[in-house]
Amino acid sequence: AVEPEPCSAGPYVESHAGDAGGWGVREEQFELARCYFDAGEFARCEHALQAAKRGAPLFLQLHAAYRALERRREEERVENAGPLGEAPAGENGAGDVELAALEARLAALRIEGAAGEHDPFLAFLHGSILRRLERSKDAAVALAFS
Repeated sequence: AVEPEPCSAGPYVESHAGDAGGWGVREEQFELARCYFDAGEFARCEHALQAAKRGAPLFLQLHAAYRALERRREEERVENAGPLGEAPAGENGAGDVELAALEARLAALRIEGAAGEHDPFLAFLHGSILRRLERSKDAAVALAFS
């Protein structure tokens, strides 16, 4: 049997002390959130990084929120599936509203970041969400910045 590797935040965080370079979370919080993410506990990861302001913790928090939302959408699709495994047409549920809210938050972060630093990871996540919302032209622009 292969033993799983212990959870590690990697060198990205190990070089920072205290609150991980002004990111709003302490190194231990980030490491815990990484462990939750690696274990597929996306909602817990998102919650652990609620205070994240920028950098890797913010990306991980938003990515975890997106993954948790996608998991809930898939579970709803399976629950709503008919006897042949087909979901009824037009059943989007509240997931679209939550996804649109997450996209709006990422758009606001990109606007705030326009005056300062550019985060290609947030741009990629934003583009992925725009693509999921079927906004192909906006997604292409966001992905070009990543």
